[in-house]
Amino acid sequence: MNRPYITVETILELFRSTADEPPGAAPAGSLLWLADFLAREHATMNADDWDALVHVGAQLWRAQGSTRDVGWGAENAMRGKKRNPA
Repeated sequence: MNRPYITVETILELFRSTADEPPGAAPAGSLLWLADFLAREHATMNADDWDALVHVGAQLWRAQGSTRDVGWGAENAMRGKKRNPA
């Protein structure tokens, strides 16, 4: 499958424009997605990719405010997601 090339500048612009949007539930949803992705793909990643994505996850975790609540809520939400896939 051919995927179109995307530049770093395009991705940074996407980050910027997304950051300008009201947060809503985006950090929590992104945190859950990232945790699920890392759990699935950790064996295929090199150490640098793993470390970078863990740092991204840490920033999302901080964006949630209360780390204790995020961990509990994220774990429960992920369980619900697996029972009821969209």
